[in-house]
Amino acid sequence: MKTKVSRKIRLLGKRNTKNSEADYVQRAWRTVFADSLSKDVNWLGRRDKRVNNGNEKKGLHNCRITPVVKDGILSNKVFVDMENEKLIEETKGALKNAKSRFVADQFRVPADEGSDSN
Repeated sequence: MKTKVSRKIRLLGKRNTKNSEADYVQRAWRTVFADSLSKDVNWLGRRDKRVNNGNEKKGLHNCRITPVVKDGILSNKVFVDMENEKLIEETKGALKNAKSRFVADQFRVPADEGSDSN
């Protein structure tokens, strides 16, 4: 399972003018976590009054999936030189505003595919 996740993440990254390190890390974490789960985690697992009734969030710095995501990112030949500090910074950025993205997705109305307006 770890190999499959790592391989899928590795195949996400293609560097061009549009895809930066930040974009790649964000896409990697979104492959692993949906916004419904991302809103309940942060890097260190610190408290947040707005989430889990004031209980701590789960920390990714010591989570089992973090090394798998890191291996997937660093196994891509384009991003092999990414420093650990940069990966942490971009991971924090990817988790930022996850709750607002989740809430926005909840209010998004799916298009009615079966109806014909004519």
